[in-house]
Amino acid sequence: SLLDLHRKVDVLTAKSLVPPPSIPSPSPLLDSALSSSVVKGIADEKKIREKSKRAVLVGSAELATPEETAKMDEHNLKRLIEKANNSELTDAYNAGLFSHKRHPEKKKNTLRDKFLSCIRVIGGRPEEFTPSMYVRRDLMPIELLQEKKVKAEALRRNRECGFLKWGVRDTDVIKFSGPNYRPLPDRLRNCPTSPRPSNCIPSSFSNHSSSISFYYGNSRSVKAKIDTLTCFLKRFHLLAISETWLDCGDLDVMLLRGTSNHFLFRADRVAGRGGGVLLYAHINLLPITVSTLTIPGFECLTVDIFPLSSTQNRDCLRVIVVYRAPNSPSPSMAPFIDYLSNVTGCTHPSLIVDKISPPSRDFSNADWVSMNNIIASHNWTLSFMGKNIFDAYEYFSAFINELITTYVPLKKTKTNNGFPKYLSILYDRLQRFHANAPNSDLTHSLRKRFDKALKSFETNIPKCNGSPDKIPNILYCKNLNFGYHITQITRKTRSMCNLMLRSFHTNSPDILMKAYKIYIRPLLESSTVIWNPTAIGLVNRLENVQREFTRRVLKRTRQPPLSYLDRLKLLNIETLEYRRALRDMQFVYDSIHGHALLDTTNLYSLAPLARSLRFAQSLRISIPCRLPVSISTCASRSITLWNNLPSRLVTAPKTP
Repeated sequence: SLLDLHRKVDVLTAKSLVPPPSIPSPSPLLDSALSSSVVKGIADEKKIREKSKRAVLVGSAELATPEETAKMDEHNLKRLIEKANNSELTDAYNAGLFSHKRHPEKKKNTLRDKFLSCIRVIGGRPEEFTPSMYVRRDLMPIELLQEKKVKAEALRRNRECGFLKWGVRDTDVIKFSGPNYRPLPDRLRNCPTSPRPSNCIPSSFSNHSSSISFYYGNSRSVKAKIDTLTCFLKRFHLLAISETWLDCGDLDVMLLRGTSNHFLFRADRVAGRGGGVLLYAHINLLPITVSTLTIPGFECLTVDIFPLSSTQNRDCLRVIVVYRAPNSPSPSMAPFIDYLSNVTGCTHPSLIVDKISPPSRDFSNADWVSMNNIIASHNWTLSFMGKNIFDAYEYFSAFINELITTYVPLKKTKTNNGFPKYLSILYDRLQRFHANAPNSDLTHSLRKRFDKALKSFETNIPKCNGSPDKIPNILYCKNLNFGYHITQITRKTRSMCNLMLRSFHTNSPDILMKAYKIYIRPLLESSTVIWNPTAIGLVNRLENVQREFTRRVLKRTRQPPLSYLDRLKLLNIETLEYRRALRDMQFVYDSIHGHALLDTTNLYSLAPLARSLRFAQSLRISIPCRLPVSISTCASRSITLWNNLPSRLVTAPKTP
């Protein structure tokens, strides 16, 4: 129905009907211009509020040093306040409400307006002021451009009358009170009347231009390239961008950046990440949205524009911006073709701007032998006979494309350790940045982003085969510090020591030590390969349990007090620290010789010595990275002790 209505409008507007002079032609840009004005007002709201509280002294020259210039500005402000001869302004100046600084702490727009009104009604100016110095309100960039145009108009009128009869005040041309006017200076008689181009405001394109400048690009996140697009808007009438990576949460205000010379049209991807197209169109082109298409794998945007040379004839050009993802599903192809057929079926000429990414092919695995044989055996003379250069080129292109389709396979999607697609993309990007600039801020931020995404992915992985959430008998902490775990197990084992000594009424040290080895020491040595501490305080906290128990055993057997090492020799036991070190060495031995079904490549690696050492085996543990958080890991604890072991122990076979 929309297409039929559009065709009817085209037929009606094609007739050469000229409206009466008294009736203005309808403007199709009323809503768009209003929207652009609202967007610009919202974007410049803060700047407008700040400038409404400032006045500017134009024509004051800078002195040799900044200190002298600031002193002169303060003197000029004081002289202006005195010249205004207003008690309210004088009191405000004495209270510190007036300042020559650009961003003062206290500022009011009411005082600014009072100051300007008093300056304009007084006669003359301070004696030390030059004729080129005057005071006005602080203008916005668009107002500065308007002021330049108004100055050119005032200069043109002064040249016609030969006197300084016209002036400029707040972007308006004013007439000075006569009858005696000053003569026009000689320097103003020959200067150009057209305003100079502004560097801060994009100049409007001429309505009389017969050509349209156009730019197309693939941005891959347009939010990171807003500044570049803002510069391009000054040079082009149309600016089409694909792969914008925008969603409904991104506002047009961010993309327009306060510009009022272009309209913005978007077609964002609804489901999934990436994709999306947008189009900037100049206001002189009278752009009108026709329709959009957003389906899986395709984003299309159709806009009608009226070229600058054919606006009076109502001839329009239909611009269609298309993006097709490389992995677009096959069922979406039919709706896409139907959409293109509908929007290009009108009587207007159509311009299709597409970013259709063909599937990548793996030329490294191509069957070059078969391709060369087919090319060598083909009769090119007979194939090109009777064809002109264009037909021959078309035949040759079709022949080569058929060979590529047949003998060059498609590239397989890369996967990284079974990660999903978004993690694989982050990982590949991190590898590229790390290879080129490993210490850059962008590489560090990308590494943090990948680590955060990886943690989120691992948290959401479901348990398989009923695996437990945590290892039994271990209390976990976020910073991998097992101080809380050691505190809990020492408290529990002390309670069990007291209970056992109260329950056993024997005085035999052998029976008491056997009970200790069965009921208490296993709690102190459970999973020590994981949580074996290296801090002296934690080591002593564990050892104090055995130290206290052996002292109480000797006291019950009525033996003289001995030191801790003597008690260990008497009771024929080892320290807990020594036993934990043995556990670490056993774990390293089993993992190196393949007796433990565990992948330890991320913990340590074995490499032959670069040089011979006196007391060391031929293989060493080489830890790739020792972060502060991994000091207490088994690989970090065991490297020094393992490298000092004799070779006969390292290479000895395991005894059953």
